[in-house]
Amino acid sequence: MNRAEKRRLLKAAKKSRKTNGVRSIRAGERIPDGAPEGYLNELARKGVELHQMGRLRDAENIFRQILQIDPDHADANHLLGGLVFQAGNPELAIGLIAKAIARAPELPLYHFNLGSVFKTLSRLTEAVDSFRNAVALKPDYAEAHFGLAGSLQTLGRLEEATAGYRRVLAAAPDNIAALNNLGVTLQGLGCMDEAFVCLRQAVALSPGYASAHGNLAKALLKIGQAEDSVASNQRALALNPALVESHNNLGNALQALGRYDDAVASYDRAIALKPDYAEAHGNRGNALQVMGRLEEAVTSCEAAVALKPEMADLQGNLGTAQQKLGRLEDAIVSYSRAINLEPDHEVFWNNLMSAIKAVQYVEGQPVRSPEPYLTGLDDAARASGQFAMFNYAMAAFRPDRAEKSFHEAVAKLPSRDHRALIVDDGSPGDSVELPEKLIALLHFGRSGTGLLHSLIDGHPEISTLPSIYLRGYFNTGVWETISAGGWRELPDRFADMFEVLFDAASAKITPGILGEKNTYLGVKEGMTTVGDNRDETLTVDRKAFRDAALGLLRRLDTVDPLSFLRIVHAAYEVAVGGSAGKHTMFYHIHNPEHFTKLNFLHNAPGARIVMMVREPLQCCESWLQVSVAANDYGKASASIYKMLFAIDQIPFRLRDSVGLRLEDLKARPEDTMGAFSAWMGVEDTP
Repeated sequence: MNRAEKRRLLKAAKKSRKTNGVRSIRAGERIPDGAPEGYLNELARKGVELHQMGRLRDAENIFRQILQIDPDHADANHLLGGLVFQAGNPELAIGLIAKAIARAPELPLYHFNLGSVFKTLSRLTEAVDSFRNAVALKPDYAEAHFGLAGSLQTLGRLEEATAGYRRVLAAAPDNIAALNNLGVTLQGLGCMDEAFVCLRQAVALSPGYASAHGNLAKALLKIGQAEDSVASNQRALALNPALVESHNNLGNALQALGRYDDAVASYDRAIALKPDYAEAHGNRGNALQVMGRLEEAVTSCEAAVALKPEMADLQGNLGTAQQKLGRLEDAIVSYSRAINLEPDHEVFWNNLMSAIKAVQYVEGQPVRSPEPYLTGLDDAARASGQFAMFNYAMAAFRPDRAEKSFHEAVAKLPSRDHRALIVDDGSPGDSVELPEKLIALLHFGRSGTGLLHSLIDGHPEISTLPSIYLRGYFNTGVWETISAGGWRELPDRFADMFEVLFDAASAKITPGILGEKNTYLGVKEGMTTVGDNRDETLTVDRKAFRDAALGLLRRLDTVDPLSFLRIVHAAYEVAVGGSAGKHTMFYHIHNPEHFTKLNFLHNAPGARIVMMVREPLQCCESWLQVSVAANDYGKASASIYKMLFAIDQIPFRLRDSVGLRLEDLKARPEDTMGAFSAWMGVEDTP
């Protein structure tokens, strides 16, 4: 019972004494039949007092006596509901509070408490409805906004949860729990800069708040600051050694630093506190894999899967451990189970492909159909677009299937018309100067694509963007996200997702290849050490970009992924003080996943392809240096495997494509760039 409820009941009791002259009620006193409403309200007040004194049984007896006289008495039902909930009977509490709401639906507190009970029972959809009812009746109800945001957060509806926490903080800027939770939801949305502001503010306001230290540690690890993450986790655990998640997260940070023995010890502490902590078992298995203790790794991953068989990542991790141990058939089963749980998960499909390829080579039949290995896939998995991508990739070394599988995979992609947005208040018919020709640059291993890109940058006829920031533009879900708000929001949503284009120091995650840690991508790409003294950071006026993009959008009838990509290039040229009238677009798509590459080709049927290549052994040696130095067999073998599959691709046969050798670019730069310019259809300029 909160203070507001107590004040309301006391006010009602005072009123009833004035109008009915009811004397004070003693605990245990029998209520006369036909007692007036004021008498019952006075008795309810007495029950509240007894409750606050800790005399719960006496309070419960009074509320039950009231309900014998008036079964629909709102306060008695509500208060008794609170008592039985406190006593561990939430289902009965729901019925009682619902009866109170039926009698007095205008009271926001009743809806709030019903939502709280639903939330405790993890009946989150019902909790959301109840909290929404509370804030509809009382828009400034901070506790209800907090409960609503928490329920939405648990449901994974992070944007709505973020808005809810912001409402709480608008009324109470120093609400530590709201700051902490807002930091978590922003982290989940990839808004790392804002997340850090919230989490650091929470820690500053309440240095003893262990949970905030733990969440800050997670955020630090997400952007690659593993040492700082270790320190924050240790602070959290010093404040509260029972924080199971912080033991697990400390293990993750230690693993990122290569301190695998210490990581395993942290996971062991988490598991000791919570033996059924599936994620800790799984992370322990991952660390043991890297350490080469593969039998133990499989055992840990199996324990994780046994605890949470419905968690796709755990099934996938088990498959990886089994594959490294050479248990290829078991790995195929695990990957298939992971795919059945998440049919559109590209990593699982890629891993399944590699396991099947490996077992085929072991059996000496590298061009055999994969179908005998796919009996574990269910109908939903086979109906997914990723299944078509899988068949396309598996056919890479089967000339009889390659072209057919390519067309089958492309047919599974969303149609261009289906993805287009109608521009409903523009000025169609006006001339629009957008790049018409499109050249896409891919790489093969470490072959100098950055060098070629730098030589193209600044060409008077070619529009291109910095670095490889935009390589994930055609990834799964990117267009759906940036187009969700309609055409007017396209520039801002694009700039939010690819923030690094406008501030190279941004910590925000940038879409890229699967499994890549794309935080601080501008820092990694060297775009924060530019200028004559290498002390400048590349920044671009985001408002100028948005205004230019909207101006171009208004001249179109519809906009789709390709036409918007053209607008992005033209608007970016304007934002950096260049010309929007360049006729050729140079798109550094780099090394896209199968879906990304096919989605690009599907949306850009007229695109031409250039692939940078390098003497194969030097290319392989350069690419493997890091993984060999780290004794990472898995990464090294995966790199070789990708190179084998990348050297010959069916799209090269179906499009206007050329290969450009790094050796030629270095040894004969003028001749090579002259020939390349002629192929692109642009003037060869310095």
